[in-house]
Amino acid sequence: MLEATVGGPSSGSRVRLKNGLEPAPGGTRRRRATTPDFHARGASAPATTWTEKRKVGGSTPPLTTAAEQHKRPERLSFGAFLIFGDSNVIRLPVSVRHVDDVQPKFLLIDADEQICGSCLDAEGVFVEAPEDDEHVTVEILGCLPSQRMRDYLSGSKRYRQRNPLGLEALRMLDMAGSPLAEFWMGEIIDWRPSPLGRERVDLVARWGEDTPSARARHVWERWRTARPDRINQWAGYAGTDREEWLTIVRHNSRWRTGHPDHPSGRTYDLDGTHVTDKASFYLAIGEAVNGPGGYFGWNLDALSDCLCGHFGAEAPFTLVWHRSHIARKSLAFSFEGAGANSTYFDVIRAIFEEHGVDIVLR
Repeated sequence: MLEATVGGPSSGSRVRLKNGLEPAPGGTRRRRATTPDFHARGASAPATTWTEKRKVGGSTPPLTTAAEQHKRPERLSFGAFLIFGDSNVIRLPVSVRHVDDVQPKFLLIDADEQICGSCLDAEGVFVEAPEDDEHVTVEILGCLPSQRMRDYLSGSKRYRQRNPLGLEALRMLDMAGSPLAEFWMGEIIDWRPSPLGRERVDLVARWGEDTPSARARHVWERWRTARPDRINQWAGYAGTDREEWLTIVRHNSRWRTGHPDHPSGRTYDLDGTHVTDKASFYLAIGEAVNGPGGYFGWNLDALSDCLCGHFGAEAPFTLVWHRSHIARKSLAFSFEGAGANSTYFDVIRAIFEEHGVDIVLR
């Protein structure tokens, strides 16, 4: 058996986060994830941590008790590098699963858009509705770190303070390995060797605010396994699921934009068959301009920005809105900021006309 000690970024501190839910600013849905308590515990009680409860590959590495911590070196060795830590000692099996040929699901991205690690999976990415104000975390599994990240994890507390890793995001990939979405991620709280590979680590980090809803996880999985290849594939979803589809479109737009706009004077056809709410309008206009899964705004301000260029279409152009009577009825509501007797449908038309778009209602 291989002996190891798990380290965390703050010596002697204790991080205790219980299962549950957390409210986010602006009403964003966030779940309180389970956070491993890897830091030192009282010597009188046995130590049971996060990994003891998760089974990987059919087995879970047995842990030593807190009393045994004082008899073993504070060093962790796995694969090709060491991690020096501050607390719990664990026993890891010599044999681990070799999964280096598996397509990663996530990438760790720093402030300079550099990849700090490729990760096989993550728990706590999809969050539930809020219940209380405790911290939210994400558990990143099977991370193969870059050399800079290895240096950071294996360094002393002083080294980590002088050489911050600067992680900013967790990037979700689709089955083909292409970027699908990116979410803000905070500091790493703890880490340990992963049962998923000799040079891999499992991490726990602060989770962000703009996180996907657990209730619409099936919509994200739909995109991850097969991206839209024809228009209106979102039409089978309703309510929050349709809104989540638009959220995915918005997240994914950063990798679809940047291409030259179609020249001005072009005609676009908007299929209004399923435009029964705000989200469906933005999905329909996005696909009219940029094809299946395309983006062209997600609210009125974003629509106006897209009409200024660099989002697929250069104004002026002609928009033929088929079956427009459906939207005229479903978007016939007023809202704060609209003019007297103006509906959402009227404001959309006014924005198009302001940017020189000729709308043909059919």
